[in-house]
Amino acid sequence: MYNTSLANRLRVRCTFAMVLCSVNVSVRWQRTDGTNITTISRIRRLDSGVRLQITELQRSDEEDYKCTGRNVVGSTDFTVKLLVHG
Repeated sequence: MYNTSLANRLRVRCTFAMVLCSVNVSVRWQRTDGTNITTISRIRRLDSGVRLQITELQRSDEEDYKCTGRNVVGSTDFTVKLLVHG
């Protein structure tokens, strides 16, 4: 869980992806409420998708974010809850 204030910048690392990265992993981030994060200009994927950066945090950013990593070996996912206060 990440607990942060409004107007801050947040970077979240998809921890499992670091293990899979040695074998061509593709990483996909999504909000669990179904919002397409690629349409939100304040959200960027960094380091080939392993990190997610959200700038100018807003209350509407408070949600669960899930990253899914896939490669020839298989797939796995990691979910983080973001709480925004202030």
